[in-house]
This record gives sequence, C-alpha cells and structure tokens, in this order.
Amino acid sequence: MADKTDNIKTRLSFDGEKEYKDNCAQINSNLKLLSSELKVSTTQFARNGESTDALRSKQNILKKTFDEQAAKVKETEKALQSMKDAQGDNSEGSKRMETALNKAKAEMLSTGNQIKDLDDKLQNAGKSSTSFGDKLKSGLSGLGSGLATGAKAAGASLAAMGAATVAAAAGAGKLLMSSVETADGLQQMSDVTGISAEQLQVMKYQGSALGVELDTMTRAQAKLTKNMQSASTGSKTQTAAFKALGVSVTDGNGHLRNSTEVFNEVITKLGGMENSTERDATAMNIFGKSAMELNPLIKAGGDELKNMSDEAKKNGAVMSNEAVSGLDSFGDSLDASKLALKGMAGTMAAGALPMLNQFTGLIGDMSGALNTALTTGDFTQFGTVLSNGISSIVTQLSGLITKAIPIVSQVLSSAIGAIVQAIPAALPALASGVVLIITSVLQILQDNGPALITAGVQAIMTLISGLTSALPQIMSTAITVILTLVNSLSAQLPTLIPMAVQAIMTIVNGLISNLPQIIDSAIKIIMALIQGIMNALPQLLEKVPQIIMTIITGLVGALPKLIEAAPKIIVSIITGIINALPQLITMAPKIIAAVITGLVGALPQLLAMGPKMLSEIWDGLKAQDWGKIGGDIIKGICDGFSTAWSWVEKAVKKVGEKIVGGLKDFFGIHSPSTLMRDEVGQYIGLGISEGIQNTDFMAGIPSMVARAKSSINAAMSGITGNINVTASSAQTGRAQGGDTIIINSPKALSPAETARQVRNAKRQLLLGARS
Repeated sequence: MADKTDNIKTRLSFDGEKEYKDNCAQINSNLKLLSSELKVSTTQFARNGESTDALRSKQNILKKTFDEQAAKVKETEKALQSMKDAQGDNSEGSKRMETALNKAKAEMLSTGNQIKDLDDKLQNAGKSSTSFGDKLKSGLSGLGSGLATGAKAAGASLAAMGAATVAAAAGAGKLLMSSVETADGLQQMSDVTGISAEQLQVMKYQGSALGVELDTMTRAQAKLTKNMQSASTGSKTQTAAFKALGVSVTDGNGHLRNSTEVFNEVITKLGGMENSTERDATAMNIFGKSAMELNPLIKAGGDELKNMSDEAKKNGAVMSNEAVSGLDSFGDSLDASKLALKGMAGTMAAGALPMLNQFTGLIGDMSGALNTALTTGDFTQFGTVLSNGISSIVTQLSGLITKAIPIVSQVLSSAIGAIVQAIPAALPALASGVVLIITSVLQILQDNGPALITAGVQAIMTLISGLTSALPQIMSTAITVILTLVNSLSAQLPTLIPMAVQAIMTIVNGLISNLPQIIDSAIKIIMALIQGIMNALPQLLEKVPQIIMTIITGLVGALPKLIEAAPKIIVSIITGIINALPQLITMAPKIIAAVITGLVGALPQLLAMGPKMLSEIWDGLKAQDWGKIGGDIIKGICDGFSTAWSWVEKAVKKVGEKIVGGLKDFFGIHSPSTLMRDEVGQYIGLGISEGIQNTDFMAGIPSMVARAKSSINAAMSGITGNINVTASSAQTGRAQGGDTIIINSPKALSPAETARQVRNAKRQLLLGARS
C-alpha cells in the first residue's frame, strides 16, 4: 500500500519542487506506518476476521490511509501544474509527474472501495445484532424443553472432543504462523517509528482499552520525541510548552529522557489542567495534530496508563523485544526456506525436463500411431511406439533415481548424525521434564487417590457386568471365527504342504551352497567362545561349588516326584520305540544308502582337504601354551572341588541310594527283574524281526556294496595318478597268502608309499572277493 518511490526525480526543477518532495516524503512515511498497523490489526483478528471489532479496526486504518492518499493526490496535482507551467505539457518531467498522479489516484480509489466494502459488512452485522435480541427472547422461552435435547447432545459433544483435540493440534501450527506475522508487523512498525516492540504492544493494549488507535498514539509519540529534541536545542515554542507543564525533557547529564516516561508525565500534567483551551493548545504544541484524539488518554491520566502497562505485561499480552526479534527472524528464515524449496523444485523440474519432453512426444507419437491403427486395423506400429517410449522413459527415470540415491543417503546420514549428536545434549532437559511429570502425576494420585479408586472400581464393575451380559454372543462369535479359520486352513493344506517342502529344500540348498562361509564363521564363533570361556574360567570355577550345590539341592528336593515319574517315562519311551520299530527299520536302508552315497561322493574332496585341515589344526594347537592352560584348568578344578568335595560326596551317595531303592521297588527287581523281562524285553526282538522281514533290506545290500566299491576305486585311481597296481588271488573267497601284487611306477617308491599301495591292493582284492 505504501509508495516506495518516495520522490519524483526530474532533471529540471520547478517552483515549489522542494516543498512537494518534503510533503510527499512525510505522506509516504505516514502511509508506511499505516500499512504496518494494518498488518498488526489483521494478525490480531486473524481467527475472527469478520467480527465487528475486526471490521471497525480495519476501517479506521483505511480511512486514515485514504486521507493520506488524498493529500498526496492533491500535492501531486499542484506539482503537475507547476511542472507544466515551467516545462510545457509534453515535457518529459510533465509526463512522469502525470504518471505519478495516476498511480496515486488509483491507490486512493482502491482504498475507497475497500472502505465501502467494510461499510456494507458493518451494516449487515448491525442488522444481525438487532435480530439477535428477538432470537434470544424466543430461545429463552424454549429453554426448558431444550434441556432434554441438550442432555442427549452431550454424548455427541463428548465424541466431538476428539475431533476438537485434533483441530487444536492443527491450530497450534496456525497460532505459530500468526505469532510470526504479528512479530513481523511489530518489527516493521518498530523500525519505522523507532519505538520498541514491547512499547508498541503496551500502547496497543492501552489504546484498545481506551478507544484510541495505535496509529494515533505512535504518531503522537513520534511528534513528542521530535519536540523534545527541539526543546533541548532551545526552540521557544516547544520549550515553553514543556515548561508550562513542568516537565523536563533532559536528565541531570543533559541527555534526552526516555520518551515513554515523558509521554506519561505529559499526559498526567495535561489531565491536571483545568482550562481546556490552554490544555488543547499545549497538547497541540507537543503532540501535533494527533493531540485531540489523545483526549481519552489524557482523561485516564499517566498513573492509569502505567497500571495498564503493568497489567498487559502481567497478563502475557506483551512479548519481549527478543521474542519479537526471534519470531521475526524465524519468519525471515521461513521465507528463505520457501524460496529455497521453490528453487529446489525448479532444479528438479529442470532435471526431469528431458523425460517430460519425451513423455509429451510419446503422447503425440502414440496419437498418430493409434489413428493409423484404427484406420488400417494393424496395431503393430502402435505397440512398437508404446514399447519404445515406455522403455526410454523408464531408462531416464532409472538414471534420475540413481543420481538421487547418493543425495538422499547423504541427507539421511547427516540428519541421523545431527540427531545422534543432539540426543546427549537434550537428555538432561528431557530427564528433568520426565521427573517433573512423574512427580506431578504422583502428587495428583496422592491428592485424588480415594476418588480415583472409587471411580476405577465402578468402571471395572461396569465393564465386568457388560462382558458378562455379552459373553454368550462373544463365545458364539469366537467359535464361528475359530471354525472358519480351521476350515480355511484345511482347504489350503494341499497347497501349503508342497510350498513348505519347497521352502525347506530351498533353505537346505542355500545352506549347502554357503557351507564354506558357515563353517568359517562357526569356527570363528567357537574360537571366540573358547577364548571367552578361558578368560572367564577363574570366575566360573569360583561358582562351580555353588552351582553343583544348587543343582543337587534341587534334585534332592524333587527326588520323590522324579522317582515316581521315572518308571512311567521309561515305559513310555520303550513302548514308543517298539511301536516305531517297523517304520524305523523300513527307513533304515534308505537312510544308510543316502549317507553312504553322500560320503562316497564327497570322499575325494574330504581326502584332498584332509592334510590341509590337519595342518591348520596342528598349527593352531602348537601355538597354544597347553602346559600353562592345562595347569590352570587342573588347579582351578582342584581348588573348587577341594572346597565342596565332602558335601558333594555325601549328597551324591544319598541321591544314588534313593534312586536305586526307588527303581528296585517299582520294578520288583530281585535279580533278575521279572517286570523288564515280561513287559519289555520279549517284545524288542520280535519288533526287530518283524521289521526286517517286511522290508527288502537284505536284497539291497549287494547293490549298495557294489556302488560303494565303484566310488572308492574311482577315488583311489584319482589319488594314485600314474601308479599301476594289479593284484590277483588264487582263491575265489577271501584273499589269503596266495595273493600276487604287482606295482608299476615310473619312479622309485619309498617304503611308506609301497606299503600304502599294497594296502590299497589288498582292499581291492577283499572287495572283489565279496562281490
């Protein structure tokens, strides 16, 4: 609203140019002040902008703005005429001055339209307030009947409290932004007027209570400060005015006093003047044109203004200068952040521009290809265009994502690092807050304990009563749900079981393929465990007697129950094994064949890895100081057992006696046990015999032996290399002393190698005799 082009600059001067510029500068300053005051008013009534108070406040400021703009139009018209007289109607200066006049008129007319809109709103508000009395009268007459309806609505009101809570949380954000805008308006006004933000808020509080506009008070304060300066430099008019009131404008050091203190003193002194004419004249000399509008303040007096100032600060209606400055800075940071986000969005859009252009091009190509396809019935070209376009877009999108991932990772890393660094600093304050909350809650519980307990008991009783009443329905529903789940699972079992088997096979294959890494990790874990146990061995040995005593004590205490249950457990285990013998025997050939096949297939790798494994194990064993380790272990064990040996000996003896006696009594053992003979022993042999008879175990043994022999021969041939060994036996049965072994080798063999080759040959002869 304020015109920032304060002066009309021309290269040629005209009569009255200086006066025009001075007047425009004063008018522009007043307009800027009014603009800041309008912002404060808008922020103050942000949550109730259509109220009567809000409309009137805005209307008063706009009327003053209109007056200032009208004065500017008048001054500009005079200057334009002077410019035309001096330079001519078509001169450059006249045209620029006429442009300034048109601009000033447009601003004035815009303000006039706003005032008219506010007049209409206020008139409608007046009609609404008149009809409100009639509505209130009729509403009171129906109060009795409305109470019942209100009681019913109470439940709905309680339900609405949840929504109100959510709205309050959202309103907190709006309140923060409102505070930022208020601080921004106060800071702007403070910068223009030179009055502190705190004092401006106090003046606003005083003016609202007494019906004086903040703009009037700020202009009066500014005029007061100017006249204080004039009086201190010897201006006769201002000096006489202050002297007539008995108010000094300087302190003992000759410096100007605080303008707020002087303002209150002047108001008090003016209120004490009985001659109203002299009072108005003196006020005009000190406060200028605003003096007449200050009469409510003069009537209240300086003491009342001081009380209102203290009241405003006490009620929290005044923010400190630091708070206003902080909120204003925060608002500036928000504005900067908004600009940064806009720039970031622009950068991202520019990065995505090639893809967007390609997308728009794809749409055009698809449109043409689709038209052709619809005409000819051949959609081949359309499919090609669509496929190529999507492929290209996905490729570019992948590139953008690839570029974005490092940035996102860096941002997340920085954010997490900042949070981690901030947590230790915030912990003391958080801890203090938690302690304060807990203390407050405990105090509330202490003060309201009986009432809370009573209410809690009532609530529990009500809940139990409700559950009891609804129990049949709950049980019926629960049973229905369980049956539905069982039926669904049963229906899906044929699908779930193959999937489970497949999942298990996948896990097994994964374990097999990763076995080297698993073994390596297992070895590391075992070594770490051993090292940890060795490090903790002294402490463990110290606890061994205590652990043994605790275990024995527990066993002795539970011995009667264990003795009572032991026969049942043993009989159950033996019965289960006997019942499962046919299945176990049936599966035995398959299990043995699978184990042998797996071992034979892995034999070359095992033999190849054997020397290396033995070498590494031996190196590891040699690196340890086994003498010291063994000595420490034996010493620790001896020290521990020497302490508790006598007690352990007695306890173990007692336990053994009770176990043996209990077992003998139960089984009727009098050497031999007739119970074990008649109830268990005679069925074991029968079960094994039945299992063997019902399977083809014996028939599969020759083929198993043949496969094993073949695998072993293949493994041995791979190990011996170029060494050729032949062996023959004079007998068809087991190899005896008539065996002949011939070893052909390209190089001389050591005695150990010769012995090994002989052993291998004899093994081959033995296998051949069996087959």
